[in-house]
Amino acid sequence: QVLTNTFSENAMMVYYNGLLINETYHYTFASNTISFIDFAAEAGDLLTVIGLAASGSTGSSINAAALIRGEY
Repeated sequence: QVLTNTFSENAMMVYYNGLLINETYHYTFASNTISFIDFAAEAGDLLTVIGLAASGSTGSSINAAALIRGEY
């Protein structure tokens, strides 16, 4: 799942259907993309990323939550 904001992997929490998941155990994060390990998202699943965005639409650091929902 490609995130619309640029996130710092050291300052983010990822929730999948409301459950906190862990990097390297449940997913990998590279090039602003979350890749699940050993499972796939299904239609209607909810992915929530909370953290400090490295950049936003203004180019400055912002606190942001990215909500991605729908079919993957």
